[in-house]
Amino acid sequence: MAKLYYTGIMKFKEGDRVEVLRSKEEQYGSWFPAKITWLNGYTYTVRYELFHTSDGKPVVETVHEGDLRPSPPPQDRRELRWVVGGIAEVLDLCAWRVGKVMKVIKEDRIVIKLFGSIQLQEHSLDLLHLDRDLSKSVPAAIRLSKL
Repeated sequence: MAKLYYTGIMKFKEGDRVEVLRSKEEQYGSWFPAKITWLNGYTYTVRYELFHTSDGKPVVETVHEGDLRPSPPPQDRRELRWVVGGIAEVLDLCAWRVGKVMKVIKEDRIVIKLFGSIQLQEHSLDLLHLDRDLSKSVPAAIRLSKL
């Protein structure tokens, strides 16, 4: 039976898909997809899904519970009307990074300015999800069913 651990609001167990906050230099504020492989009190051992060593093996490390959040449920991003000036997260360089929607090109393409960068980047909607903390930001999208 898998161990189960309660972290304030969230319960995580071995095998859960999560996102891990990294605060190392160029990765600061980025969330990396990972899977929990071991629980030990307030720490978790995770295996990253997209973050690999130089020889191509997934990075495995121990992280504190405060650096975890659950992976979001799948969502149909085409059901959203994206808003210029809104805040979204984009999968960039193997991690979810926060950025501002600068332009909606067509139904499936958006231009984003990542926080901490001066460059604009074009991304597919498949690589976006809404910012998790909408209370601190301008919504990046509105559900079409609510219009």
